[in-house]
Amino acid sequence: MPWARAQLVTERGLYDGFFVASRNDKRDQYAVMSEPFFNIDWLFIVNRESGLSPDNPKFLKGIFAANRGTARNAWLKNQYDNGIISHEVVTTTDAMRALMMLALGRVDIVLENSTNLDAVFQQTSYTSSDFQSFVAKSVPMGVYFNKDFLNRHPDFLNKFNAGIKECKK
Repeated sequence: MPWARAQLVTERGLYDGFFVASRNDKRDQYAVMSEPFFNIDWLFIVNRESGLSPDNPKFLKGIFAANRGTARNAWLKNQYDNGIISHEVVTTTDAMRALMMLALGRVDIVLENSTNLDAVFQQTSYTSSDFQSFVAKSVPMGVYFNKDFLNRHPDFLNKFNAGIKECKK
């Protein structure tokens, strides 16, 4: 099922949980996140020859892009709303489109996660040598369990989290 629908039906109490997700205040209202399984790195991606990096004063004046409906897009829009970045965020449909726009010079910086970036490299002629990336933030990812489910099974989350910790060893 599409991820957005899994989140919605969990919020409505029809499902016990959904994964993989990062923590946010909206989800925390109706569900509890497990011990994280892993972290996903959010990467600022620029054309290698651009000379842009987070240390460059021109960086925050660049045109940023991220995929519609992602936490990355919402985070960038918040950065714009708070005056941290100068231009409205360009919203793209997927990682491949964002990288194409970057390669064509239509945007200066793409915010993407490392998993999606690797997938684009496997599906296109683009390679990591075409771009330079910088870690913007590292985001813990886990399972969200509906609070009603957890109330019905009070020992579940502690046991689940203990299992995750054991597996991570």
